[in-house]
Amino acid sequence: MPTLGLGVFLVFLVQEAPPPTPPAQTVSILLEARSSNLDLARVEVTASSEDGEQTIEPQRRDGIEVHFGLPTDRTWSVTCRGETFWCPSVHIAAGTGSNLSRRRLPVARRVRAWARLEVLRGELPKVVKLQGWELNPSATMPLELELEASVDNTNFVVELPDVPLDLRLAAPGFAPQYAWGLKPSSRPKTADGSRALGTWTLRPGSSLSGFVTDGVTGDPVAQAEIQLRLPPHHPGTPSQTARRMGRMAWKTQSNERGFFQIIGPPTGVYRLEVTPVDVGRLPRILPAIELAEQAETRLDTLEVRQAIPFRVLLEAPPGVTETSWQVRLSPVSADGHVTPKDAHGPGIEGYVRFRVAPGDYRLTVLSADLKLRAVSREITIQTDQTLSVQLDVLPVEGRVLLGETPLVAEVELNVDDGGSVKLESDAEGRFRGWTRRPKSGLAIQVKSIHPAFSRYLLRETFDIDDGVLRLDLELPDRRVTGTVHDEAGRPVRSARVTARPESSAEGVSSTTGVDGRFELVGLEDSSLVLRASARDIGDSERLRVEPWGDGVSPDILLVLRRGRILEGRVSTDLGEPLAAGRVQILTAGEHPKWVHDATNVSGQFEVHVPESATQAVIQVFSPRLNWSACLPLPPAGQPIEIRLPSAFGSSVRLQYDGKSVPFSQSILFNSDGGFFTLSQLLNFGDLRRVDGGYLASAIAPGAYATLTSPRWNVDLATLACARALPVEEWRQLTEGQELRFDLNR
Repeated sequence: MPTLGLGVFLVFLVQEAPPPTPPAQTVSILLEARSSNLDLARVEVTASSEDGEQTIEPQRRDGIEVHFGLPTDRTWSVTCRGETFWCPSVHIAAGTGSNLSRRRLPVARRVRAWARLEVLRGELPKVVKLQGWELNPSATMPLELELEASVDNTNFVVELPDVPLDLRLAAPGFAPQYAWGLKPSSRPKTADGSRALGTWTLRPGSSLSGFVTDGVTGDPVAQAEIQLRLPPHHPGTPSQTARRMGRMAWKTQSNERGFFQIIGPPTGVYRLEVTPVDVGRLPRILPAIELAEQAETRLDTLEVRQAIPFRVLLEAPPGVTETSWQVRLSPVSADGHVTPKDAHGPGIEGYVRFRVAPGDYRLTVLSADLKLRAVSREITIQTDQTLSVQLDVLPVEGRVLLGETPLVAEVELNVDDGGSVKLESDAEGRFRGWTRRPKSGLAIQVKSIHPAFSRYLLRETFDIDDGVLRLDLELPDRRVTGTVHDEAGRPVRSARVTARPESSAEGVSSTTGVDGRFELVGLEDSSLVLRASARDIGDSERLRVEPWGDGVSPDILLVLRRGRILEGRVSTDLGEPLAAGRVQILTAGEHPKWVHDATNVSGQFEVHVPESATQAVIQVFSPRLNWSACLPLPPAGQPIEIRLPSAFGSSVRLQYDGKSVPFSQSILFNSDGGFFTLSQLLNFGDLRRVDGGYLASAIAPGAYATLTSPRWNVDLATLACARALPVEEWRQLTEGQELRFDLNR
């Protein structure tokens, strides 16, 4: 067999096939001229991939319509190029598909412009950020721009589209500045052909801005008065810097675009008031606006609403038609409002007319001398309506005696839910007038000048004879005298001293004179609990005094003690501070005391509590949550931390007809030792009137029960913390649930 002396090697070269060409999509771009005398035929359009690796020229052009074939494997940006024209970018997403419908590309003339920059305080920024929006409501795709410019000396240069623009200039540490409807080509022309945009002045600090619009049409509301105030009910919540400045309010007006801006308020929580100049629109109030340090707080739309006509027709019983009445309407919910000139009515003949915003209100009917409050109830107004109100009043006659001596005094009668009247007794101790008809209870307060004291009485039964309510008030001529001192032994003037029988909710109070002396008159022959307090000084310990017979008791000394400072912080489970919340604390034990404060922007609060207090019922009220519990108080010098859920979606519905249970004596307890009265939820929480009663929203989940007590402000903290309430059944409220209770007896 022949052999080969040289080996032969065969090499096969395999070349990889080229990757498949991604499918192309046909994109048509229709050019739109936004500047006058613009030759769109000269506009060059190109498409670039988002990663910058590929640029594609148009496949063909039909006048002002440009056609591209763009691969679908990446995202593309189509825009114009050159120094003459300005246009935004049209983005074509990857994988969109073929044969897209026509896209529009606005084109404007490019204008070079410059502006001078100055600052009131501090150093000039090195870079500014400019944002712009085309002022063209009819445009299907309004031009928008966002660019940065370097500041050279005091000037900066930008290139803008020659269309009417709304501009926003911002720099770190300064409040933004705005210009409205500015067209670059209308500005003065300089030697190099650029346009001068004028001088822009930057001011350091925080700012608040927004647009005021009509709540129905959406149109801008011009010349509305804007006021930013320190909130009156939350002292300490806003920055203390504002108080040191002596500045209680910042004012401005909305422009023709409805825009407003307030620059310079220190960091804090404020109340915003918007008052339109048009009387047909209602003011708008935002009770808590938080401003951050060196930041802009923006309210995109602040709607003001049209007023709703509302009328009240009074129906008086026989015998009172000659009396003149005032009708008042005051908002209960935050969205309610009554125009100032319609805040009260002229009398019972005809209608009393109001213009209001939809919401919840308290309707009050007062006598002309303002002594009798004949009607006080909550109503809901949503539409144009007329409300007929029956005045259920009757004559009242009575006499006040101190022992056997007639007493000249002011007699205040508080009837059921809100009805009250103030009458005066003459030299014979007699008083007469009109009162609302009592149904379930009557609280009476007798205020005397000589001797100076105030006596509180409760009546559950009444003597109504021939349509006249008769009250004979016989007060025992028994007295307690003494002196109030501070811890240094100095007499305290204007201290309030109270005495209450342990077995009754009735009591007597008085104030000390310049020598610290007090005298309590009209006391029952029973064991008494005395206590004194003075603003900014402190409270005394509770002193028990046993019966001593007729006449005047031995002299008593009450010493006021400052107590200790309790600091705390309220935050959510997310760690966010609860700002502008109201914290109320009722200490339990021998020295019950109500104290309260508002949380600042850091959620912190500070109160004084009795030195001996070891536990207390703590309540937290805010629009988004209402919480209460009995907690142990930390030792002196240690803060208390209250951690709450971010928000509560639970609510409690309370059936209430206003005829049986006094509103202020109805209490909602929870098994954690906390409680709310309905009055507290109405004044500080989120309680609104609904059909058949009230709805309390944003209530913390837990086990709840309702009780009625005329002594809720005296010893409920001790009972609640001891879990010694006469509750037959606790009902569980879970997140997002609505719990129902019937308060009617």
